[in-house]
Amino acid sequence: MSESESERQNENELQHNHLIQIFKRYLTQDQAVINAIIQFEKSFKLDDGSWLFTLPDLFDFCCQLSPEFLDLGGSNLNYQSFRKLLYQYPTNQIISAEQGLFELVEDRGHIDRNIYTLTRQQKK
Repeated sequence: MSESESERQNENELQHNHLIQIFKRYLTQDQAVINAIIQFEKSFKLDDGSWLFTLPDLFDFCCQLSPEFLDLGGSNLNYQSFRKLLYQYPTNQIISAEQGLFELVEDRGHIDRNIYTLTRQQKK
């Protein structure tokens, strides 16, 4: 791996970790994040332990909640790169350790229109 590829990989990891931290804050019922979700509106909905959203709205929310999210690691994150982060890294494996599950709940025929959810799972 070249030095520039290695740097890009590190930037991606920083950005993905930041996204995971936002997810963890929701899963632990951080009131600031809950309030931000409620105020954001758009496709967002809180429903019995689940946070429903579209990916474009999730990206906008992350950027609004943490403007530094766009520039972590020194590169500008755009929506297409954000989408890749969700699938390039083991997002579900990481958040399942926090009693969470990220999944598709409504297929609307295109990844940008689909409805996803982050659900708090009951501890086993």
